[in-house]
Amino acid sequence: MNKGNDSKSNIIRIIITVGFFIAVFFIVRNLINGNNNGIVGGNNDYEKKSIEAAEKLANQQVYETIGVAPEKLTSQVIYKETNKDEKIYLIVVKYYLRKTDGPGGAICVYCNYGYAINSTEIKHPDYPYKNYLNELKALFGI
Repeated sequence: MNKGNDSKSNIIRIIITVGFFIAVFFIVRNLINGNNNGIVGGNNDYEKKSIEAAEKLANQQVYETIGVAPEKLTSQVIYKETNKDEKIYLIVVKYYLRKTDGPGGAICVYCNYGYAINSTEIKHPDYPYKNYLNELKALFGI
């Protein structure tokens, strides 16, 4: 009887050990690749930094253009190209002014590695930037 229990215990021990090593392998691989905010710098980090940079640039442009700081900004990534050499994002930032019901306008910002590189001029808040991705890529040299 002990031999049966020992063999079952050995099998369970082997399954747990193999499962542990598989879990460690995937965790280490994700950390090295930078997924889930890994140690190398995940794409999510660059995306968050790019959105922050785009909003700062939009805030500055709105203030310089109309002399009023936006009360609120909303952002949407409309294009993403990430590889080992570049982390490119095109981000549409809509701005809202005080005492208005909707957005006052929109700006498309080109970001790379978490830095705002360039932007369009202020457009109507419903401007269909997604329909003009090829033109935006040409404008920004992507």
